[in-house]
Amino acid sequence: MNCRYLLRSAALFGALLSLGLLAPPPASAKARLSATVEGKGAPLVVFEAGHGDTQAVWRPIARIIARSTRTFRYDRPGYGGSADSPEPRDPCSAARRLHAELAARDLKPPYVLVGHSLGGLYQYVFAKLYPGEVAALVLVDGTHPDHWRTMHAEAPDTARAVEAVLPTFTAAMQRELREMGQCTAGFLDEPLDIPVRLLFRTRYDRDERGAFQQMTERLQKDWQRVSTDVAADRVERAGHYIQRDRSDVVIAAIRQFVPR
Repeated sequence: MNCRYLLRSAALFGALLSLGLLAPPPASAKARLSATVEGKGAPLVVFEAGHGDTQAVWRPIARIIARSTRTFRYDRPGYGGSADSPEPRDPCSAARRLHAELAARDLKPPYVLVGHSLGGLYQYVFAKLYPGEVAALVLVDGTHPDHWRTMHAEAPDTARAVEAVLPTFTAAMQRELREMGQCTAGFLDEPLDIPVRLLFRTRYDRDERGAFQQMTERLQKDWQRVSTDVAADRVERAGHYIQRDRSDVVIAAIRQFVPR
């Protein structure tokens, strides 16, 4: 999770909301989540965006991967073209919702799951809930299951700043943050038995340095308990959005699990 993004975005979101540009879709909007399916073949590469992002954040990389296999990217409820929903926003509910969406579209496993930031946490939980359907997991600066609690304990100044801007965000975004620490207790104690590739940033903005950076780097090391087959890479010249700063590294990580 990028705290600088949260703090900088408060004013922008307020302005867009006042213009009606980020108003949630009406209740009559189509029930199915807004999604894009491209390419042919297997495994299906499933992309999950981070907090505050729509499926568009994955468009350039997904289209490249779709030259080799089928891809799926979508907007969670309350994002992009997907209607908002009163359903829970904890990671387990997010994973179950995605699983149901794939089934409804007859998009069968095996899946290669790719997730950025909070979307990385959601994809990890998907793999925990449906291990027999997941071929591999690629986490792009994924949010650690204990991130929210640890931030309040070890980087309280950052936590207070995030809490201060929360009311400026959409209801969906607020709930995703507030519920991100639910349902995952003890998950890392039992490693997955699938290959997992962890990509971590090396660049931090000035107001992320200090306690927040130290906490984040400690949690990056703890992430490596995620699987019996794990490889971690600290990506040079990359901030939180590694898929933008170093798309080549992300593409190479995904292609390890996609037939060429």
